[in-house]
Amino acid sequence: MPDVARYMHEFVGGQDTVRFKPHPAPLNLAAHKLGVPIGRCLMVGDTTVDIRAARRAGAWSVGVLCGLGSQDELARAGAHIILNSTTELSDLLRC
Repeated sequence: MPDVARYMHEFVGGQDTVRFKPHPAPLNLAAHKLGVPIGRCLMVGDTTVDIRAARRAGAWSVGVLCGLGSQDELARAGAHIILNSTTELSDLLRC
């Protein structure tokens, strides 16, 4: 697993908002805490709920196939990009 902890500056969990994914509230809160416009945020998820939350918030969405969702499901939910696994994120983020 890639060492991503050094890139995580904030955390938003289930206790931080009254609405849960696919509602955009958790993503909007994370963007607010980071001081970043939601349109510059990237949500990585393995379910349609993750992708729908990102799209509803106005964030970029990356579906990963190493979890629960299938490629067809993630595509139908509106994922901007679909990767086989989270290990491919490093190549994507280098662009």
